[in-house]
Amino acid sequence: MRKFLLRLDSEKPVIWCGDMNVIHGDCDVVNMKAKRNKAPGCCDSERENFGMIVGGQGAITEQQRAKRTLPIGRPGGKGLGFVDVWRLLHPCDGEIGHTFWSYRSKGRLKNLGWRLDYFVVSERLKSRVVDILRRNEFWGPSDHIPLVLVTKKQS
Repeated sequence: MRKFLLRLDSEKPVIWCGDMNVIHGDCDVVNMKAKRNKAPGCCDSERENFGMIVGGQGAITEQQRAKRTLPIGRPGGKGLGFVDVWRLLHPCDGEIGHTFWSYRSKGRLKNLGWRLDYFVVSERLKSRVVDILRRNEFWGPSDHIPLVLVTKKQS
């Protein structure tokens, strides 16, 4: 995926969105401590690989990195020049961005959400991002809610 995104970004700015099935930061799921390296999307290797695209190291600490179950050995850093739009506008100490709640565990009723859905944009589109909206009112057959990216026209 990294090679594809880089090739595409060399031709035109990229907006990549969807259910990525990964928890990038600890604040993107309720009780990461219990889920870390046990639940899909919460494994250090998955988080670190996603972090290689959008920057950081999957938001895992050095202490956690030392205990990870699958050593990858890649340093974290700036990423490939792509931006996680939600995290850009809402740092971990801000608004919770959950987009998924399990029906099996009645996650929505208990507010046990996960942020699995993302808008990732090329770094050069970052200045055009106005907002990202979580459409909580759309709740029904899917266990995910839609996200809407709001951008401004190119100047």
